[in-house]
Amino acid sequence: MAERALSAETERLIGLLERSRRAEAAPRSPHGTLAEALERLEADVIRAEQEQTSARRSKAADRPRYVHGEWNHIFSERRGTTETRWVFDRTGWRLVALQVREGAAAPWQQGLAVEWADVEDSLTSANAEALWACDEHGLAEGDIPPAWAGTLRPRTLPLLLDEA
Repeated sequence: MAERALSAETERLIGLLERSRRAEAAPRSPHGTLAEALERLEADVIRAEQEQTSARRSKAADRPRYVHGEWNHIFSERRGTTETRWVFDRTGWRLVALQVREGAAAPWQQGLAVEWADVEDSLTSANAEALWACDEHGLAEGDIPPAWAGTLRPRTLPLLLDEA
C-alpha cells in the first residue's frame, strides 16, 4: 500500500514536471513571462518617480523652500474637523512640522504620527497644487519655517488611534 501511495505521488510529480516542460517549450507571449512583465513595470514606476522628483526639485529651485499654513482637516468622521497648522518642505517633499488643536480655545499640540501621515498624504496626493499656488490657497512660503514650528508641545489629550 505504501508502494502504491509512493507510486501515485511519483506519477503526480512526473506529470507536473512534464506539464512544466511543455509550458516552457510553448511559444512565449510577446510580453514575456509574468515575472519579466512585473520587472518592467517596477522599472517604469521607479523611472516615473525619479522623473517626478527631478521635476519637483527643478520647480522648487527658484521658490522658497517652505510652505506653511493653517487648515481644517478631517481625520475621521467621528472626530470631525480639526484645526491644523503645518510646514511642508518642498525640497525634501515632506511634512516637517504639524500641530493640531481641537477647537479655537484649545492649545496647539504636536501632531501624532498617524496625523502626520494623514496630513502629508493629503498635501502630496490631493492638494499638491496648493504647494505651488500658495496665494490661491491662503498659504505662506519662506526660506525659514515659521517661529511656532520650533515650539512643539507634547500631546496632553489622549486620542484613540481610530479617532486620529
